Amino acid sequence: MATSSGCLSDMRLGAFLWNRPHSRRVRPPMPKLMPATDFFAPRGSEPLTVSELNGRIKSVIDPTFRNVCVTGEISNLSIKDHIYFNLKDESSTIRCAIWKSKRGILAFEPQEGLNVICHGNISVYTAGGNYTLSLERITPHGEGSVQQALKKLIERLKKEGLFSPERKKPIPVPPRKIAVVTSLTGAAIRDFLNTMFRRCRRSDILICPVSVQGVEASRDIEAKLALLNSLRPEQKPDLIALIRGGGSVEDLWTFNEERVARAIAASAIPIVSGIGHENDVSLSDMAADLRALTPTDAAVCIFPDDTLYPNRLGQIAKHLDYLLCSKCADLRSSFERIAKASLFSDPHERLFGMKKLSFHQTADRLSRIADEILNRVNSRLSTLTASLEALSPLSVLSRGYSISLNENGCPIHDASTLSIGQTLRTRVNCGEFISSVVQTFPSDQENAS
Repeated sequence: MATSSGCLSDMRLGAFLWNRPHSRRVRPPMPKLMPATDFFAPRGSEPLTVSELNGRIKSVIDPTFRNVCVTGEISNLSIKDHIYFNLKDESSTIRCAIWKSKRGILAFEPQEGLNVICHGNISVYTAGGNYTLSLERITPHGEGSVQQALKKLIERLKKEGLFSPERKKPIPVPPRKIAVVTSLTGAAIRDFLNTMFRRCRRSDILICPVSVQGVEASRDIEAKLALLNSLRPEQKPDLIALIRGGGSVEDLWTFNEERVARAIAASAIPIVSGIGHENDVSLSDMAADLRALTPTDAAVCIFPDDTLYPNRLGQIAKHLDYLLCSKCADLRSSFERIAKASLFSDPHERLFGMKKLSFHQTADRLSRIADEILNRVNSRLSTLTASLEALSPLSVLSRGYSISLNENGCPIHDASTLSIGQTLRTRVNCGEFISSVVQTFPSDQENAS
C-alpha cells in the first residue's frame, strides 16, 4: 500500500470493522470520505497550496457536518456585531459563532458559564485553516442551569444594593403624564389601556414601542429608558410603566438581563414593572420602584378608580368632622384648666408680688457682690500702702535721721557742693529748722585717699 494513502486506508478499515453486525457497541456511522486519489497528490505531481488544501477540507467538512446538535458550557463570550464563544465540556472545546444576520434566532442573551444546546453547521474558514460551528438555534440546557445563572446574578446585584428599599422612589398617584414602554403588538398594551380608561381619564399617555423578546430587546429597552430620562423637564413623564405579557422562561429572559436591571435602577423617573404573570418574578421587578403582578395590575396600581371618589370623599369628610370636634373638645378642656390657674384668680399679686420678690433678691445679691468687691479693693490698697511706706524716706526720719535741703528744695548729697554761709533747710522726724553753713568736712573716703 502506498505511503500517501496508507492512513486513509486504515481509516476505511476502521470504519468497516466498527459497523460489523456482530459488534456489541452501537456507533454512529463514519462520514463518507473522498477517495485517496482525489485528496492526496500522487508521487511526482505538484504539491498542493495551503489554500487548495483548506479548500478541499472545506468541501468535505461543510456538506458532511450539517444540522449538528451539541451541548456544552459557554466560555470566552464576546458580543459585538457577531457573537463568538467557545462551547466546552470537561476535555474539549469548539468555537461557535452567531452571525449578525442570525441574531434574531436568540430568545435570550448568552451568558458566561451557561449550559446550552446549540444547533448549526460546521464551516471551515479557509484563510485561517480552522473550523467554526455556525449556529442556527441556541436554547438553555435545562431550567436548572438557567436558574443557577440567574441566582448568581441576583446575589451579585443584591450586594451592590441594586434592590435596596432605600433606593426605591415614591410613585405619584395619579401621574399627570405616564410613559408606557412595551411592544405594540402584544396583549399587554391593550389590557393596560383598557384598565386605565375604565379607572381614570385624567392622565396623558406616551407609548414607547420596544422589542420585548430576543437578543436585541435588552438594548432596545435600555436605550428607551435612557431617552425618557434625557427629555427636558416639561417633556419628561412623571412615571414609566414597563410591561409585557406572559410567556416561557426564554420569552421573558430579556427582563432577567443585567443591562435592563441596571437601566431601571439608574432611572431618575419612578418605574412600575408589570412583567408576565403573577408567578413570574424577574430582575426588572426587583429593580423597579414598584412591582405589579401583571400589566393589568400595573394599571390598577398606577391609576385610582374615579368611581370610588364620591364615597372616599364622604369618608374623608366624616373623618375631618370627627377630628375637628375632638380638637375643639381638647381646646375647651385646656381653656378651663388655664382659667382655674392662680394667675387668673389673683393676677396682681401673681405678677407684681413675684416681681417685688425678684427685685429684693436681686438687690441683696448686688449688695453682697459690692461688699465683696470693696473688701478686695481695701485689702489691695492696704498692701500697696504698706509697700509705699516701707519705701518712703519719712519712715527713715522716725529713726533719728534728717534731710537737708538747699534753697531750691533739693536734697544735699555732697558737702563739697556747699559754701560757707549758705542757708539750709533741715527736716527731722518732728518739724524743720533753718541753719547756715559754718564749715564743711570731706567724707571719710576722701580722707583715706
